Amino acid sequence: MLYLDLFRSLPKHEIPYLLVGGLAVSLYGIPLLTMDVDFAVKFTRENGNALEEIWRELSLVPIEPVTVKQLADHAHREQLRVEKNMAAFSLRSPVSSDPVVDLLLEPDWDFDEAWERKVIRKVGDVPINLASVQDLITMKVAIGRPQDLVDVGYLRRFLDDPKD
Repeated sequence: MLYLDLFRSLPKHEIPYLLVGGLAVSLYGIPLLTMDVDFAVKFTRENGNALEEIWRELSLVPIEPVTVKQLADHAHREQLRVEKNMAAFSLRSPVSSDPVVDLLLEPDWDFDEAWERKVIRKVGDVPINLASVQDLITMKVAIGRPQDLVDVGYLRRFLDDPKD
């Protein structure tokens, strides 16, 4: 499965990451159907080089003609957000049934602080770093799409009655 291969590759290449979006919500035990894998990283030149290697290993191709080197530059990410209304850098696998992989350009929280609050869940033998429920709520409220606000309701109930 593509997403498990991705979550094996990120630590192998020493990239701290946080799973966000619908798949993260699902791994907290809230049933949700999603067709993509959303994750966030701390953007550095080193992480950019490693991400490029992962794209090659997994045969992922960017949907937009943007290089990882451009993504490592904060000003360029901001330009993409403003001019193209791009919230995520999307990649596709050559396998049509694989999910789209979305790398968030700028989550609405500090990555280092969110990293400290991460929750680790295992899927099979693969540990996956999830953004905390509170960080997911913060991010989804900031995005404000109708589906995100529905997810926020479920996540707030999870905080009141966690299944852990």
